[in-house]
Amino acid sequence: MSSAEISEQEIRERCSQLLQAASDEATRLHHTFIGTEHLYIALTQVEGSLSQRLLLTAGLDPRSVRNDIRRDAGMYEAEQDMPTKLPLTPRAYRVLSEAIQVAERHQHELID
Repeated sequence: MSSAEISEQEIRERCSQLLQAASDEATRLHHTFIGTEHLYIALTQVEGSLSQRLLLTAGLDPRSVRNDIRRDAGMYEAEQDMPTKLPLTPRAYRVLSEAIQVAERHQHELID
């Protein structure tokens, strides 16, 4: 299955918890989209997650990495009319689509 075959609706359903945390992060930064930076920050906030364990194994502090990403991504000016459902960037869509495919190959339901 190619990433083009997975609808955004399916991505949003299968990755709902991750997308909610990423959306919260994007909103905090006044971004009007969900990008890979928001996904990564969300993944490293889950205590004991694979992302967090990999950072620790590499000798990196997850909080410091998140703060560096936030600094690099920048905070936009506050928007009066933020969309209620933030759109995915093309790269975020592709990453989540690939994650769903990997999860299916390994017979996992959770996309984390």
